[in-house]
Amino acid sequence: MSKSTKNQPASRPPVDALQYEKLALSAYDLCDRHLAQLDTLITLASSICRNPSVTLEGTTTSSDAS
Repeated sequence: MSKSTKNQPASRPPVDALQYEKLALSAYDLCDRHLAQLDTLITLASSICRNPSVTLEGTTTSSDAS
């Protein structure tokens, strides 16, 4: 009764460390690309906020005056 009966998972083949390293590098590159895109988006949004487009709203045109 000294042995505990634990449910052990089915045995798996050995892990290929090179495969995991490639996966980790791919994940890192993906995150890096997303950060670059986010930086571009932040730059675009901040430039739009600093320099909003000029609209004609609130101005009168010659057709409004008649």
